[in-house]
Amino acid sequence: MDFCVDRCRARRSAGGGFAMKVLSTNTGRPQTYTFQDLTVRSSMRRESVPAGVHVHFKGVDGDEFSSPLLHGVNASAVYAYSAATFPQWTVRYEQKVGAGNFGENLTMDELDESHFFAGDEWMVGTARLRVSGPRYPCNRLNACFQRADAMHLFAEVRRPGVYFEVVNEGFIRPGDELVLARSSGQHWSVIQIFDLLTARKLPPYAEDVRAAFFAIVIDTDVPELFRAQLHKALAASR
Repeated sequence: MDFCVDRCRARRSAGGGFAMKVLSTNTGRPQTYTFQDLTVRSSMRRESVPAGVHVHFKGVDGDEFSSPLLHGVNASAVYAYSAATFPQWTVRYEQKVGAGNFGENLTMDELDESHFFAGDEWMVGTARLRVSGPRYPCNRLNACFQRADAMHLFAEVRRPGVYFEVVNEGFIRPGDELVLARSSGQHWSVIQIFDLLTARKLPPYAEDVRAAFFAIVIDTDVPELFRAQLHKALAASR
């Protein structure tokens, strides 16, 4: 794991000036899954909406959640994921993995989480979105993919996708490009935040990890949703 701010700055300058295309817009409603004697309700499996979707401050029209207090919040209003990972997941999960299967609203042709930084603003369609952080796996993955190791593999592969909050509401269609509109100048990439969320489960923490925890929990440009989780881990490590 790399928590070095200077190296992160270098990655930012190397990753500017590119655009990605929306392949599919997706929404979902709760479904029931039973796996290993556990029954859960989840909206993770989203279906394609070819006409496009309207995004607003709390989420995407057509999305419904079984746990709205966790998922129907500003910091995770829109979720984007890279279709370039699907062949790898099809092999690892031993089943066909495609658009909407990870619960993403926007299936992108490519998306590199190391190029997305907390606070960066992106235009797509008529909407303006702000990067908030990564998706972190939960046991719903195991139920939806009917595999005991689905959650573990998701964390191991380190392709979490990107959560956005909505700055300007708008409409997004397949074919729209996701284009960087404003760089926040922040140091924290989505993959760094993901790695820190992983590190919180692996105490004791090395000094560089502790320093990164402390820096991020006082950075108000990182949404409270993620800072609170890291603050809890920092307090537990003292």
